[in-house]
Amino acid sequence: MLYIDSENIREDLEEKEKAIDLSNYYYQPNFLSQKEIDFLIEAAEDKTQRATTFSGESDEKRKSNVGWISPKEDGRDNSWVFQKISALASVANKYLYNFDTYGMYECLQYTVYNGDEKGFYCAHVDHGKNFYKRKLSVIIQLTDPAEYEGGDLLTITSDSPNVMPKGLGMAVIFPSWILHEVTPVTSGTRRSLVCWISGPPFR
Repeated sequence: MLYIDSENIREDLEEKEKAIDLSNYYYQPNFLSQKEIDFLIEAAEDKTQRATTFSGESDEKRKSNVGWISPKEDGRDNSWVFQKISALASVANKYLYNFDTYGMYECLQYTVYNGDEKGFYCAHVDHGKNFYKRKLSVIIQLTDPAEYEGGDLLTITSDSPNVMPKGLGMAVIFPSWILHEVTPVTSGTRRSLVCWISGPPFR
């Protein structure tokens, strides 16, 4: 590895970096319709299990239930939502990040946070553990915010966390290494989809 000691090179790199704010996020209101949301909830609601982290099940770090939605299962074609999410992520990537990506390798994670147990997910990053590297995280809200309290999605890029926009069908996209969390749901139930756009290791 070489040490860059040229002021001209430093200035050029700093100028280029100004155009890419890696802490920024992309969002799309009404990304999914109520009909599409109902379809996805029906596909996963009865298949949820207690969520775990890489270190195993731990209600101290994460208190929610999750299920998984694959492109095709049980005679149901879910490929349309994968295509729809991929198209949106491509726009976000081109507009904000310009990462080298492969696409979606993993199933969609359907997540349920219950207010009666103060469901939450502590601050974490979505680094993954496979040969492909998660580069963009996509979170889609499946519940009207009027139906629950708490459950804010926060990204933490400074001393003051950013509260992500809420809305039924809202999609939010940000780099997967950004520290983020879901605050406790204090009443009602919050449902969401989480998925990742992967690519080769950064170099």
